[in-house]
Amino acid sequence: MFADQIGSSASSLVIGVVAARTLSPAAFGVFAVLFTIVLLLRDAVRSAVLDPMIILEAELVRGGQVAGATLASVAAGSAGGCLVAFGLWALGEGWAVASAAGAAVAAVLLADSARMSWIVIGRPERSAMTSLATLGTLIGGWLWSPPGSLAGVCGLLGVSGAVGAAVSWSRLAVSGWSVGLERIREWAHLGAALVVDLMASVGVGAVVIFALAAIDTVEAGAFRAAQMLFAPAVLFHVAAVQVVTAELARARNDRGVTMRLSLVISLAAAMVVVTVVGAVFWVLVPALVELVLADVEAVATPLIWPMALFVLTAVPSLLGSAILRVVGDRSDVVRPRLAMAAPLLVAMLAGALLGGAGGAALAGTAVQLATAPLWWRLTRRRLAAVAVSGDQVARLS
Repeated sequence: MFADQIGSSASSLVIGVVAARTLSPAAFGVFAVLFTIVLLLRDAVRSAVLDPMIILEAELVRGGQVAGATLASVAAGSAGGCLVAFGLWALGEGWAVASAAGAAVAAVLLADSARMSWIVIGRPERSAMTSLATLGTLIGGWLWSPPGSLAGVCGLLGVSGAVGAAVSWSRLAVSGWSVGLERIREWAHLGAALVVDLMASVGVGAVVIFALAAIDTVEAGAFRAAQMLFAPAVLFHVAAVQVVTAELARARNDRGVTMRLSLVISLAAAMVVVTVVGAVFWVLVPALVELVLADVEAVATPLIWPMALFVLTAVPSLLGSAILRVVGDRSDVVRPRLAMAAPLLVAMLAGALLGGAGGAALAGTAVQLATAPLWWRLTRRRLAAVAVSGDQVARLS
């Protein structure tokens, strides 16, 4: 499963590098908005349909599971693709760019739902095969015929998504469409809660990129380019959160939870070290930044330390929400996210308005630093409640 995560993250990084080396800073800002929409829709489908499958561990016919994921991804891909295509056309990008971007959105979502379906039904090796097929298509297409425009970059993204989807769907047995639709209805309550949690976390960053693009597409591109530089650190953060979730879920008594808290602290320290090392590396090797980002390097380099601080101060909320997902209930996850997302969003929008991409990152850092003690108190309080009650570690249900 970790190989699959590496392949998926590498694909996102590669298409970002291709876009940065192909496009001007302003055009890369348009791509940043497009790719943010893709990631937002992808994560929304995962939260609404695929995550409830995993969390509830429902005893379902496999065809029903896959059909539910397929229906959700087709609906989101169709709606999102049409929305993106119309939006780009309305902004004057032309039908070539608009149609290529719309098709790319649909293809990427379909490939991701197939990839995650393999994980749901217990075949992570086939999920990894989908990720590697997508990654191989991106790299091969780039080397064989480098795109020369935004339409070309969108076309490469769409083709890679289509290849990944074809590799998975050729082996997936999709049946039980009515069962799949019924399962989506059954999971609607939990799915809605997880989507709210998603929008209160990932959604903040997406809104900030949209706001930066409205101010100046160059600023949106700079913010996204700085995020790309810290993609390896973020991948490590994601892996750490998965380890924390898995270890706490295995704990069957209060003593087990307490013993695993030392692991949480160790992983938090490792997340900090990895992020700082990444920032120092990019600062000490500016030639590599230029090699990766080409013309976009000039606007992204000043954001290395602001983005490093922003990624660092996100660690408490990442680990805190992961712990609450396992030892708490829905309200333990959603309410803190919503309460802390509002000041974060307001601060980052104000920072974007006053200081562009750098201002947004620094404003977000200040709010995340201020709310870090609150996450610590929330997790300690919930763990103490579990210890007092003598309950086993609860699963979100």
